[in-house]
Amino acid sequence: MWTYTWYVQPYINFTSGPTSFGDQFNAMAGAGYVTPPSAPQVIAPAGTYSSVTPSGTALAPRFSWTASPLATSYTVYLLGTNYGVIAQWSTDAAGAGCGGGGGICSLDAIYPPIANGTYLWQVTATNDSGQNVQSGYSTFFLDSTTIPSTFAPAPIAPSGTVSHATPTFSWNSAPWSRFYFLSITNGGATVWSGAYSDTLAGCPVGLNSVCSVTPMIVLAAGNYQLRCEPVDARSVWRVIT
Repeated sequence: MWTYTWYVQPYINFTSGPTSFGDQFNAMAGAGYVTPPSAPQVIAPAGTYSSVTPSGTALAPRFSWTASPLATSYTVYLLGTNYGVIAQWSTDAAGAGCGGGGGICSLDAIYPPIANGTYLWQVTATNDSGQNVQSGYSTFFLDSTTIPSTFAPAPIAPSGTVSHATPTFSWNSAPWSRFYFLSITNGGATVWSGAYSDTLAGCPVGLNSVCSVTPMIVLAAGNYQLRCEPVDARSVWRVIT
């Protein structure tokens, strides 16, 4: 239901008269009405964005944004600093990894190639309402030539003694990494390992942020070691009990 206010104002010989007091009325959605999606929020890239890994592997820029719960598809627009559209890419919500209507969506801009430079970008969300709801703009500088330094992302938690058998694991992101490989060992033997994309870990590529996941595992009492390995690098060991 929507609430509206309406007014009436007379015109005499092209001169407007006094405006009436406003009156309100409520309108209900008719049959078949589809609520438009809410505006998505851009996440990355922002600032300086490196599209090359420490090993020199060139990667297509990855755009990420918050999911719009009612959206069924998205379109990413790449713009020049004069706001002219340079390229655009479309995907359905499932293809962006957010088909459930929540979490972080992402799209890899594989073609056309994007040269180094400063750009703006935004994303629109749509559904069967036919309305395209736009995000705000984000500005970034694409750097595909400077090789980033290899460093070990530091584990954050858990650390020391924990009281629950299904802990949440968190670590500092590697801004260029799109995947992280986690492993837990006990006495030198691997008891669990798993791989997570940057978006599933909540730390989209291109940002210095904190990643976190809660694997569906139950650890028995004991001493464990956690390792997080991004692309092209290894982290230090973190001991937990």
